[in-house]
Amino acid sequence: MSKAYTIVILGSASVGKSSLVQQFVGGQFQTSYKPTVEECYRRFIQLPDGGCTRVEILDTSGGNEFPAMRNLRIQHGDAFVVVYAINDVTSFQNAISICNSIFEIKERSNVPIILVGNKLDLGDSREVSTEAAANIAMDEIACSHIEASAKCNLNVKCLFQLLLLANLKKDMDASSPNSIRRQNSCPEYISRRRSEVTVRRTFSSSSCTSFKKKHMNEHDTLEEEDSSKCVIM
Repeated sequence: MSKAYTIVILGSASVGKSSLVQQFVGGQFQTSYKPTVEECYRRFIQLPDGGCTRVEILDTSGGNEFPAMRNLRIQHGDAFVVVYAINDVTSFQNAISICNSIFEIKERSNVPIILVGNKLDLGDSREVSTEAAANIAMDEIACSHIEASAKCNLNVKCLFQLLLLANLKKDMDASSPNSIRRQNSCPEYISRRRSEVTVRRTFSSSSCTSFKKKHMNEHDTLEEEDSSKCVIM
């Protein structure tokens, strides 16, 4: 059986890390908040190119009381989802710090990371602009960026698929003599599929129903069950 990739979920407390994982794994969204110490989920993920891979998703605590544990998880992780809330600029700053820590702890540059701006359904209270976050992700961190809503189940499957594609490309690059610089397949993958996805820059609806309805009316392309299509922010 093929190797299982370990995906580590990192970010500040209350940004929706567990909500993203639970929505992805079980299609559920819990309205009540319960701090996470650590949870592990195992499953198969089908990729947009038709492939399938085993993953272990490690949902970590957002607190700073266990830095040694977090560093250990980073050391053993294959790919990373770093989450911030678009309505909390402090969580974004912490996410940037976490991304930099991952590169330092892993002691290499070709680490698959996707920076996720969660709570897209709370666009009315946005504190982090899509453009600024995307620019920092691409130019300063050299990782991918996507915005999502765990509550509305928007881009949840997509972010895991894109991350795994980056990880698979990293494995292929490792055998190449030209793999010294940071490489990431997500921006390249997104660029290749721009004709198949819907590109939007801002959303301002705080209601999931109206949020989805507005998107469907304007674009008529969002299919929640079609995990090969993403809404790139």
